[in-house]
Amino acid sequence: MALTDELTGLRNRRGFLLLADQGLRIARRTHAKCLLVFVDLDGLKHVNDTQGHTAGDALIVDAARVLTGVFRESDVIARLGGDEFAVLALVDDTAASVAISKHLQARIDEVNHQAGRPFRLSMSFGIEVLPSVADVSPRRPNCASRSCDACEAEGEPPSETLKRDVRRRPWERARPSTIHWAAPNSASE
Repeated sequence: MALTDELTGLRNRRGFLLLADQGLRIARRTHAKCLLVFVDLDGLKHVNDTQGHTAGDALIVDAARVLTGVFRESDVIARLGGDEFAVLALVDDTAASVAISKHLQARIDEVNHQAGRPFRLSMSFGIEVLPSVADVSPRRPNCASRSCDACEAEGEPPSETLKRDVRRRPWERARPSTIHWAAPNSASE
């Protein structure tokens, strides 16, 4: 079974679920905190419709490059499918989410300032700090896309909730509480 997305070289959905489960186990053992980041690539349909799928593929690859430029090699970075990406990163400091948010926006701006680009990269992303297992029940999962209280009440282990939630369609997931918007391309609005 393939664990890698052919277009981007990132992990695919299956690879993300497998490695995120391992990352959550490491976090539990080391009492580390995790950042869970969900990313939607904005305007992909418009680029595909107006400039063709080759341009759309280039936009997806640009998004992957931004993510790999911001996150560490040890973080789990994946293209879940279509225009959706996810990242699981172990962190020592919860303030890392602010730094990552700023770094993501800076990298997006760098890509958009390249000459000769027929489209503009825009990504919406939510970053949530998952509490250390030392601080909460080990059954408290995936707060980036669901209510922490609902997860706690359901009593599911993190990996099962993560699997269930990543398989949901984007409109079925609750949106993260912290969403940052890249500057939209006026042509795609």
